Amino acid sequence: MTQYSDDGRWWWDGQGWQPVQQPLELQPQLEAPTPRASRRTPALRRRHRGLRTGLAIGALALVVGAGTVAATVARGIRSPAATRTTALASGAAPAPRQVDSAKVTVTPASEFAHFSSGIFRVGQDVRPGTYRLRSGSDGCYFARLKSFGGSTDDILANDAAEGPAVVTILPTDTGFQSDHCGTWTSDLSPIVRNSSFGPGDYIVGTDLQPGTYRNRGGGQACYYTRLRGFTHASGDIIANNNTQGTAIVTVGASDRGFSSTGCGTWFRLG
Repeated sequence: MTQYSDDGRWWWDGQGWQPVQQPLELQPQLEAPTPRASRRTPALRRRHRGLRTGLAIGALALVVGAGTVAATVARGIRSPAATRTTALASGAAPAPRQVDSAKVTVTPASEFAHFSSGIFRVGQDVRPGTYRLRSGSDGCYFARLKSFGGSTDDILANDAAEGPAVVTILPTDTGFQSDHCGTWTSDLSPIVRNSSFGPGDYIVGTDLQPGTYRNRGGGQACYYTRLRGFTHASGDIIANNNTQGTAIVTVGASDRGFSSTGCGTWFRLG
C-alpha cells in the first residue's frame, strides 16, 4: 500500500521518499452522509407517533362514551337510538307521530264523472260506461257515434229524451253527442220515490222494483219498453207497446231498465 506524507507532497516507494508529481489535496475524513431516507426517518416516526397518539385518544373517547351510555341507562334515561332499538327488538311499533289536524287540508277528488253538451271522443274526452240525466230537459237529443262524418251513417244509436235518461257508452264507440240534455253523470243512485215515476229511463232494482205497474194516461199516445240494457240500440228491447189511454205492464226481475214517453205517471199495483 502506497504511503504519502502528511502534506501529500511525498510518497514512499519502499526505499525512499519520492516527490509527488501532482500533490493530493487531502480532505479530512468525514462521516458518510446520512441517506435521504434516513433523514426522513425522524419525521416519519413523529408522524406515526402522532397517529398512534390519535388512535389512543379515540379509543379513550370510545371507552368514555360507552361508560357514559352505561351510566345513563343505569340511571333509567335512554337515548333516542337506544329507545328505538329496544322497541324494534321487543316487536312493539313506534308511537305514531302526532299531526296537527288544523294544519292539514284534504281536498276530496270528484266522486262522479260528468259532462254536458257537445261531441266527445270516447276514451279521451268521455270514458266508456253508464251515465244518466238525473232530471229531464226539453229538446234533449243524444247519439252514440262510430265516426265524426256528421251523417246518419255515423250513428250507432240515438234517442230523444222526454225525462230522465240513461245511456251506456261502449268501449268500441268512437264518439258521443249530446244536445240540450243538461249534465250527464256517472252517479246512478235512485231518483224515484214512493214507487211512482213519469216519462224517462229508469233502472230496475235501483229506481223501481220488479212488479206490475199502471199509468193514468197522459192524453196522448203512450209508448213503453222493457229493457235489457241502455245502449238505445234495438237489441236492448225485451218488449214494447203503444197504447192510447191507460196501460198495465209487468216489469220482470231480470229486466235491466224501463222506459216510457207520453204515458203520464206510473204507479205500482199491489
